[in-house]
Parts: sequence; structure tokens; C-alpha cells
Amino acid sequence: MPAQTAPPANADFHAALAGEAPHRDLRWVMHGALALIAVLMALASWSAWRGEQRRSADAELIRLAGRQAMLSQRLSLVATAGSDAGLAALDDALAHAQTDALRIEALLQAYDQRQLSELPPALTAAVLRWQDTRERLWYRAQNLARQGAADGPAQPPGQPLPLQAEAEQALEAADALVRQIEVYASHKSAEALQRLATAAALGALLLLGLAGALVEPMARKLRRQHGRLAEQAAQMARLALVAQRTHNAVVITDAQRRIVWANEAFTRITGYTLAEALGQSPGALLQTAETDPATVARMRAAFARGQGVRVELLNRGKDGRSYWLDIDIQPLHDAAGAISGFIAVETDITEQVYQRQRLRALFDALPTGVVEQDTAGVIVDANRAAEQVLGLTRDQLCGRTSVDERWRTVHDDLSPYPGEQHPSARSLRDGVSVRGDSMGVVTPEGEQRWLLVNSEPLRAPSGAVHGAVACFVDVTEQRAQRTLLQLALRAAAIGTWEWRPDTGQRQWSAVSCQMLGYTPEAFARLLPQWRDLIHPDDRPVVETRLRAHMDDPGMPYRCDMRVRHRAGHWVWLQAYGSVVERDAAGRAQRLVGVHIDISERKHHEAQLQASATHDALTGLPNRAALVPALQQAVARWRADPARHFALMFLDFD
Repeated sequence: MPAQTAPPANADFHAALAGEAPHRDLRWVMHGALALIAVLMALASWSAWRGEQRRSADAELIRLAGRQAMLSQRLSLVATAGSDAGLAALDDALAHAQTDALRIEALLQAYDQRQLSELPPALTAAVLRWQDTRERLWYRAQNLARQGAADGPAQPPGQPLPLQAEAEQALEAADALVRQIEVYASHKSAEALQRLATAAALGALLLLGLAGALVEPMARKLRRQHGRLAEQAAQMARLALVAQRTHNAVVITDAQRRIVWANEAFTRITGYTLAEALGQSPGALLQTAETDPATVARMRAAFARGQGVRVELLNRGKDGRSYWLDIDIQPLHDAAGAISGFIAVETDITEQVYQRQRLRALFDALPTGVVEQDTAGVIVDANRAAEQVLGLTRDQLCGRTSVDERWRTVHDDLSPYPGEQHPSARSLRDGVSVRGDSMGVVTPEGEQRWLLVNSEPLRAPSGAVHGAVACFVDVTEQRAQRTLLQLALRAAAIGTWEWRPDTGQRQWSAVSCQMLGYTPEAFARLLPQWRDLIHPDDRPVVETRLRAHMDDPGMPYRCDMRVRHRAGHWVWLQAYGSVVERDAAGRAQRLVGVHIDISERKHHEAQLQASATHDALTGLPNRAALVPALQQAVARWRADPARHFALMFLDFD
């Protein structure tokens, strides 16, 4: 058989992890940090790009301003030549100067109004001076070029011209402009470097703040989550080990209730291996025709509602053996809360069910009625004898209480017997046992039944009372017979007695006590010395016959005795008795019997005896009395010849 693998992880476990979703928080934090870093880098790049653009523009301004100085010198030199070639060179230099000037103007116009207003005054003055000298130089050069083109050279070569003076001023202005642009560019470069340093510092501070405000808390959260995950993983490993090693069968199904995993206990109980059970429905695989349809319907209804259910179910194994299971089935949910399957823990309770069935059979077979009540006094169970005695079915009894108004109960004296005084109610209220309580119950048919009731509280392990059991015997017939017997004994003036030799306890009925002139209360004090009340001549006979009966049940106990009356005279009592209880060794444990006052009969017998043995006229003994006396005398003489006797006859006729 292939070894069972560990059960799949519980979907609730994943749902718990998904509920916290630390990875989502971490993802947002990392995305935010990366976005912020990207913004900082973009700003830094943009700033560097702008700075580079400005440096390029400044370098071009410096270059163009330097060329302006060079062109100014060239214009001065070309103007002194005075030849046609010089005039052509003058036009070319002038064209280049104008082109560069336009470029310089364009570069200066690239600054916005705010930047222009923030230019250093020296640079602004240098620009304005350069523009002014440039315009004058261009004006002189253009006039000279037009005049030369029309009339030829105006002055001989080498002679100073006004153009030279303007060129020198333009050269100085261009040199001054170059110097101011270099100073301004150096200043702007320093500012750019300062901004870069500031941006770097702000970026570092921002990263530190991000680390302190987000990264570190998230790291702590991840550590805590990692600890919880490790603990939950260890717990899941333990649970998986328990599920695999437990004696209870553990079965996991998918949402369609098809088996996806089962432990070794499942194989041991059902006989099916995991490979044989995979993909099958537990119901189709294990349930039989004897399985309770109502229980199956209850399970299916719970599955349809996505709820758990616990039932006791009869299944059949691979070998055909039927067995009972206590099945606890709970749904499994995925991270979205949808049902992903079911897990069932199954306990083999075959022996417990059979034991319950045996106990139920014994419970129903008891000849005495038994009812069980819960803490509220409500009847939760009753056997068949209880149904027969009380005239109600088990379903009709269940749900009733001792104080139910439908009960009609009375005491022995026929007075009402309230429900709160019933034996089971006292056991529930006071936690005491009640023995031998007599109760009259009127059945639904109107028949009064007499019950002898015992009740016992049911206690939880903590000692608290959580119910009560009442056991009762129908003594209606016995009570009727006892009543008739008591009437008969009372009518015949027959007293009863009871004696327990092992404890010496004696009980006399009221009639027996009255025979000696005592009340039961007064005579109870004399019972321990009862033997002393017997006539000394009768005492040995009483004890001999009583002992003979106790040793041999075949010897009946019957004895006539004289007992002293309270008034002092002797009363003849005839005692009958029998042993009704013996111990394992055969020793008498309990004797019961009756007393009959035979004083009057003894008196009549004495009178008859006197009439038979004495003369009615003289009162002297007659022959009936003489013959026995003579026979005794002869017997004594024969036994002892030394003894003599005399015989005298007198005739009074």
C-alpha cells in the first residue's frame, strides 16, 4: 500500500494569511519607494540636462562673443586695406559678425523675463555696451563698403579711419562681454552644483525618512509575520502529523465531495487504500441500504448550505463488515471565502453503539419503570415498563415535568401530592437520594395506580446535579392484598412480629402490643428485653423450638407461652413464625410471624381439664386424675425401689 502523504494545507490557513496580506503592503511600499526614487532621479536628470543646456549656451555665448572681438579686429584691419579685395573681405567679416550677433541675440532671448531681470548688472551693462558699439561699428563698416563700391577707396592705405576707432571700442566691449559671460557662467555652474548637492541631501533625507517611516516598520511587520508564519507552519505540521497518525479517520474532499486525501486510519477502518478511494464520493463508496436515509438527507442539506454537520452513520467496509462512525464534517474555504472542500473526522463507535443498544434493551426489559429527567425536571427518556405503568407512550412522557398539571398524584392518605415534592424533584433540588416513597398516580384512563418510588441525582464530574433518575414499581396489587390482610388480621385480633437475629432488632404490631397492655411506643423500649417477659417455665421451650426452626427450615415454629401483662398477670400467646431471609451460609437473617391471644382458650381448657379430673360435687380428684398419678408413682418406684408410695381408697357413695 503506498504511504499516505501529508494532507493538503487547510484553506482557512491560506485565508488567514491572505487576510493580513503583508506582501501587498510590502509591494505598495516598494512601489512607492521606487516611484519616489524615480521622481528624484528624473528631477536630478532634468536638472542636470537643464544645467548642461545652460552650460552649452553659456559656452556658445563665450565663443560667439570672442568671435565678435576677433571680427571687430578683422573689420578694422580690412577697412585699412582700401582695395577691392579688402572691401570684399569687409563684406564677408561684416556678414559673419551680423550672423554671430543674431545668434548671440537669440541665446540671450532664450532667457525668460524673470531670468533676464535676475542677470547681474555688470553683464547687463556689458551686453548693452556691446550692442551699442556693435551697431556703430556695423554702421561705419556698411557705409565704408557702400562708398568703396561706388567711388573706390576713400583714404589711402594705412591712414586711420573712424572705423578703426569704432572697431577698437567694439573689441573692448566684446572682451568685456566675454569676461562677464564667463563670470556669470561660473556663477550659474556653482549654483547648479549647489542645487545638485541640495537635491542629493534631500534625496538622502527622504530615503532615510522612507526607511524609518515605511521600510523599518514593514521589516518589523514582516519579522512578526514571519514568526507567525513559522508558528502556523509548525502548527500545521503538527496537525498534519496528528491527522496522519491519529486513530480517527481523516478524509478531505473537494467541493464536489470527492476524496482527495485520507489518512492511514481511514484504510484501517474501511479497508480501502487511498489510491482506491481517490476521486470517489464517500457516500457512494461506503454507505449501504441500512444507512439511515434521514441522516443522509440531513448531511446533504448541511453541505448545500455550506455548513458543518455531525452525525452517527452506519457504513460498510471493503470486507463487508458494517460499522458505526461518529462523523464531524466541516467546510474548507479558499482565500476568497468560497467553499473549496470538506474535511471529515470519523471515529469508530461500533462498540459504543452496540453497548448503547444492549443497555437500551436492558433498560426496556426492566420490570420496573424508569424515567430520566434533565436539570429542569423535564423527562428525556423512559422505558417500556414506565409506559405501561403510567399509561403514556415514551413520546408522550418526554417533555413532561414533575410539576406538570396533568399529573394527578396523592399520598398514602389520599391527600394531594404536589409535583415539587416528588422524589425526582427533591433529588434535583436537594441532590439527595429518595428511597421507598409511596405515591398514588391516576392514569389517563382514570385508574389509580400505587407506586413505590426511588430516585437518585445524576452528577457531573464537578459534582453538580445535571439530572435525576426515578425508578418505580407498581405495587397496586400488593397494596390491595396488604390492605385485605391488615383488615383480616385486625378483625381476627392477630398481631404480627418481626425479628432480625443478626442485629437483634424486633418489631411488634400495635395489636401484639395491645395484647400485653402496651402502646407500640411504650413497648418499643421493652423489646430488647422481650425474653424477660416470658414465663420462666416457658422460656426454655420457646428458645428450643425457635432455634430448631432456625437450624432446620423443615421444623415449623409454633409455641404457646405465657407473657407478663403490663398489669402483672400472665397472658397466654400462641406464636407462629418462619425464616424469610438467610445469608450465604444459611444463617437466619429475618423471621416474621404472628401472635394470637389464647388466654381465653387456655382458661376454657383448664376448666375442661378440671371437670374431667375432679368430682363436680366435692371438687376432689376422680379416677381420671388418680390413674395417671398412680402410673407416675409406679414408674418412679421401678426406677428407684428404695422409694415407696402408699395407696388408699375411700368410697363416698
